[in-house]
Amino acid sequence: MITTNRLSANTNTMQRIRPWMFVVAFALILLIGYSATAIEASSVQSTVPPPAFQTRLTGPIDSTSATEWLVAGVPVHITADTRIDERAGQSTIPGGWARVEGQGDGSGGLTAARIKILPAEPFVKLRGPMDELTDTAVVVDGISVARTITTRVLGDPQPGDRVDVRAAIQTDGALLALRVKTVGAPDQFEDGNRGKTELKGVVQSMTDGPGTWMVDGIPVNVTANTKIKERVSPIMEGSWVEVEGMGDGKGGLDAMEIKSISMESHHELKGPLTSLDDTMVVVDDIPVALSPSVKIEGTPVPGKKVKVKAMLLDDGTLLAVKVEAKGDHHDGDRPGDEVKFSGIIDSMPTTGFEGVWVISGREVNVVDGLTAIDEHKGPAEVGARVKVEAMREADGSLTALEIEVKKGRGSDDEDDDSDRHYFEFKGTVEEMPADGMIGDWVIDGRTVVVTDRTKIEEDHGPIDVGSFVKVKGYEMADGSIQAREIESKDDHGGDHGGDHGGDDDHGGDHGGHGGN
Repeated sequence: MITTNRLSANTNTMQRIRPWMFVVAFALILLIGYSATAIEASSVQSTVPPPAFQTRLTGPIDSTSATEWLVAGVPVHITADTRIDERAGQSTIPGGWARVEGQGDGSGGLTAARIKILPAEPFVKLRGPMDELTDTAVVVDGISVARTITTRVLGDPQPGDRVDVRAAIQTDGALLALRVKTVGAPDQFEDGNRGKTELKGVVQSMTDGPGTWMVDGIPVNVTANTKIKERVSPIMEGSWVEVEGMGDGKGGLDAMEIKSISMESHHELKGPLTSLDDTMVVVDDIPVALSPSVKIEGTPVPGKKVKVKAMLLDDGTLLAVKVEAKGDHHDGDRPGDEVKFSGIIDSMPTTGFEGVWVISGREVNVVDGLTAIDEHKGPAEVGARVKVEAMREADGSLTALEIEVKKGRGSDDEDDDSDRHYFEFKGTVEEMPADGMIGDWVIDGRTVVVTDRTKIEEDHGPIDVGSFVKVKGYEMADGSIQAREIESKDDHGGDHGGDHGGDDDHGGDHGGHGGN
């Protein structure tokens, strides 16, 4: 009887509690659902886009703190997830250079996903989605860069297009665009509509996982993201494969996909033409020797696609027997077209850089304040091998936007990118030639060689013995510095040491070079 009453009491109690349990359970379900939605929304908002979609800024470091840097005048926000990569010999101190990858904050700054410390470069670079292009400014991911009538615009960029902006820092610290160029949406590169290079050939060596394969004597960089397709047959040494990817700038390919194929009659390399001369065709920076009886079809134009058919020699390298131009062969000939080519400097102006250069027989006009001269790998002088980016003018002439020294005269190391020759330092002038500027100077105990191509900037006062100056140039084998630019500076009492861009006063230093 007692048991029965207890059961009855428990039953009544459960009946009273059950509705409340239902209400509580329902509320918990709603709360969990809301939390999951909030977490998902938060995750979406904080997701960092892949590198191909990120905005990229390269420029000098103005200041640093734990939460914010200033790079080329642009605020860069540092978070707990920001990765900072320092390079040997470079530092994060103001005056050093950095490449920032991240997202615009909507207020003219960037939230950094990654910062890489770099040596000094000849101009500031900004790449990302273009918001607006007016007569006075180009706005990239919320970052505004001034524009004038001298700014060259290539590719008819429209809002939403990804663009590449090259800019100079003006004396007030603001950026001035030298060039605005459409580079195409990232998915165009990934889908292969632009920039893709294809190689059909034989695997000579390979790795089990990520690493470097050799295909027809060409290094193929394989990563965890490279798709390997073995539908025709398993891929092993001796297999025929087709590699799709993009040139790594060092004569190899970064592979997006490798698939097995049946044996072909010829080995084949297809991609954008870098250069073509009597002995070599270079496709996406990948060199292939030309057969003496090579057949050239169409008019190959640097920057446009070509298809190269080749034989594999006994030494494991390719010999091109046919070079075929693909696509619109008139591109590069019309006003406003961009023209890219590599060659040897045949002649230059007798004084300074501004004027007509002849590079492998082609005349190129160098303009002070527009043309950027990159001498990190050696001096721009007759005999040096250079890479040229130019614009076709209405009269058919070429105006250089950038001339980059790839190999100094007499140098055997074209792929050396360590910038060990390039040098910048600040110091006091101790000795000067008695009869003018040209000759050997002594600055802080260093011998500095000044030639008629050295640019002398005296904006902060005339240069004489006792003046405090900044020197840009490169170190020669005997330890002397061959000066490309000497600029008067206010002596703030510090930083007399040599570096590769350590200067907190960078106004106007990083635009195009020109003659004095």
